[in-house]
Amino acid sequence: MAKTRIRKYILKILQESRMPLTTGEIHDIVNKKYPHFGPSMNQVGNTLAKTKGIEKAGFIDSYSEPRPSLKDGVEGLNTGKARLRQTVWIATKD
Repeated sequence: MAKTRIRKYILKILQESRMPLTTGEIHDIVNKKYPHFGPSMNQVGNTLAKTKGIEKAGFIDSYSEPRPSLKDGVEGLNTGKARLRQTVWIATKD
């Protein structure tokens, strides 16, 4: 396995955590420990999904407010809300 060390570290983080963690929180923790060869957000998500002993606990949805237009009178720029959805993960009791 190419990422065995990171996989074991992620499992340890979730087992020691008192609450479920989001993919972003796990990504930040892992990249603080391994700053030069830490995984990308996509790699963390894939690792979490494929690791035995880790399961999804749900999702967190958040929306940001639309930003004002950069140019007055121009419609269609920066309209609409941005959506951020992150998965929440927990360690299973094995």
